Order: sequence, then structure tokens, then C-alpha cells
Amino acid sequence: MSLSELKRDLQNKLGITRQGVESRANTIKRKYPPLSTDDAICWIAIDEGMDLTKYFDARVLVDQQAVDRIWHRRQSALPTAQTQPSPRRPRAAPKTVRVTVGRGLTITNPLLTPRVMKDATTMAEHVYPIMYVFENSVREFITRVLRNVHGDGWWSAAAPSEVKNLVQGRMAQEKKHAWHGRRGAHEIFYTDIEDLRRLVTSNRNWPHFEPLLHDQNWFATRVSEIKLSRNIVAHNNPLLPNDVKRLEVYFQEWQDLITAVRHLIP
Repeated sequence: MSLSELKRDLQNKLGITRQGVESRANTIKRKYPPLSTDDAICWIAIDEGMDLTKYFDARVLVDQQAVDRIWHRRQSALPTAQTQPSPRRPRAAPKTVRVTVGRGLTITNPLLTPRVMKDATTMAEHVYPIMYVFENSVREFITRVLRNVHGDGWWSAAAPSEVKNLVQGRMAQEKKHAWHGRRGAHEIFYTDIEDLRRLVTSNRNWPHFEPLLHDQNWFATRVSEIKLSRNIVAHNNPLLPNDVKRLEVYFQEWQDLITAVRHLIP
């Protein structure tokens, strides 16, 4: 989106013409110099409670620092700012990526029963995506937290020795099959779910995760329970309905937690 779209939305919100918006911007510029026309228009939008983050582009409000600049400039110019409640400060909301699973793939097999084929659909379209997203979400969570503490070399600095040894063995084994694609460029992609638990709960690393997770036992229990289901699915067996429900609950708990602390995650 762009400045022209911001002007258009202001016109609709205020019920005035484009010239009316520009006139208001000129008034603000004269009252609180020095101020650009673009900033003055954004100033009006803030006053009207509009979310400026929707209008970021190369010409206007390149990043959150620009929003901060306008916000502080505006607040410092208001003589009654100390006695009036401050309006909600606009923040750049983290992007949430959504994915729709299922692309109409049809598979037939002359040996398997309808029940097995139905289980294949359930595992592929429901259970596996949850496990895939959970495990990679935990990987990303760990990476962000430890990289913020130790920098890009966080693996060498923070991974427990037993996890490093396991990962090195997997990487060495993979090199023997050069014809096949690799898991990923970083060691974290060679961890399994139990390794992720060890990374978080190690004595050295837990102080960095405690402000976000709070309860080490809660995290360890969820990982251990999901690991049981993961092992079954990894060997191409279906989960029982109760196990699917438990997986759904634990995954939702994880989603709720990282959503609540998203602003604290680097």
C-alpha cells in the first residue's frame, strides 16, 4: 500500500476531498514545523486511530522507526499530552503465515483396505502438518532466542555436547548419500524432537528460555507426549482418535504460548 491509498482512506474516513486532507496536513505543518507533508498526513491518520503499518512502502514509512519518529514528534507537540490519556501507539504487527493443506492428490492401491487409505488421508491432511509445524516452530523459537544471546555461532556456544555428537553423526551419515537432498544448512535441522527438549532445558540455556516458557516441566511434558505420537507416525502407523485429540490440544497450547510472548521473541 502507499501514501495515495492512505490519503484515499483518510478521505473516506473523514468524508472530505483530497484537497481537504491536504489542507489539514498544511495546517499541521504550519502549526508544528518542521514537518513534511507525508509526515503531516500520517499525523492525521494517527489522530484518527488508523493503523499506519498497512501503508508501509518505499516512499512512506519505510519501517517502524519512521512510525516512532512521527509518534514522538506528535506527542512532544501536544501541550496537554501530560493530562490526556495517550492514544494507542501503532506497532508493526508480526506477520502470521497461514497455509491450507490438501491439493486433491488421489492415490489407489490394490492391496490396502479402505480403512488404511482413510488413515492415510487423516495422517497426511491433519496429523502430519501439525507435527511438522510444531517441530519447526520449536526449532525457529530456539534459534531466535539463542542467536540473540550468542550471535550466529550460537550452536557451538550453546548446544549440549550430547546433542552436538548426535547431530554430527547424522550429518556424517548423510554425506554418504550425496545423491540425496540434505535436511538443511544449519545443525538445528539435524535435531529430532528430543534434542530440541535438551537444547531448551539444559542448565546453560534454560535461563534464556524461562522468561518465555516459565515452566520447564510444562515444555518437557508437551514435547515428550508429542514425541510418542511422532514416533508412531514416523513409522507410517495411524494415531488413535484420543492421541489425535491430545496432539491437537498440546499443539494449540504451544500456539497460544508463542502468540502471547511473540513481542518478546527476538
